[in-house]
Amino acid sequence: MSPLTRLSVLFAVLGILLLVAGTGGFSAMTADRGVDVSVVPDDEAYVGIEKVGDQVYEDDRIHLLTITNQFASEMDELSVTVDGESDVIVTGLVKPGETSLSPGERTNVTAECTRTTERGSVELDITGEAGAASFDITREIDVDCGPTTDTESETLENVNTTGDGTGNLTVTFLGFGQVEFSDDIDGEYNVTVTMHSGTEEDVTVDLSDSDNKIDREWGGKIASITVDEQTVDNPLGNGAPGNRSDN
Repeated sequence: MSPLTRLSVLFAVLGILLLVAGTGGFSAMTADRGVDVSVVPDDEAYVGIEKVGDQVYEDDRIHLLTITNQFASEMDELSVTVDGESDVIVTGLVKPGETSLSPGERTNVTAECTRTTERGSVELDITGEAGAASFDITREIDVDCGPTTDTESETLENVNTTGDGTGNLTVTFLGFGQVEFSDDIDGEYNVTVTMHSGTEEDVTVDLSDSDNKIDREWGGKIASITVDEQTVDNPLGNGAPGNRSDN
């Protein structure tokens, strides 16, 4: 391959990346055909991205960004995840409204605020496929969740583990979608999660395996948790802040 041919191939690949990902950062892009070289802003790229980061969307979720399919074919397997940790949003509860988009269709990506940190930057990894192309794009979003709440940790004493031990278990609600646990013995606990709708879900928290959080993966808002017949209410609703009851 001559130097001129190699240079032509390099510009073709660069053109694909810039058209797909815009002028912001990206990780990778693959395609089976060339695209003309063009430098375009995010909203004009094949994967159109409009940053928001400070609008309450619905059900107390924050609107992070809007993604538009500007390919000529269907966009599938759209996924948005947080790269790393975040104190301002619940990392496991970031999601696009739709995972498949027709040409020209758009979807909002929302997240749930932790309510413990007002502002912060979040790095998002956006992946998907369209026709013969796949993309992996990284964007940093400045998020403003508004006023924080005075969420306080509650410590339950002498809680029975799934084994023979007892520990002092500290419970902290992070918004409506996540609960964090810590104790003094790295024990394993059976936890009943009660949603605002009244439905319940039984889960196991193993603090010896760094499994110290419950994410709301089945929808709704977490109203309370119960461990060893001791209940802690979510201070954001369904109980006064810090309210704890023994059944």
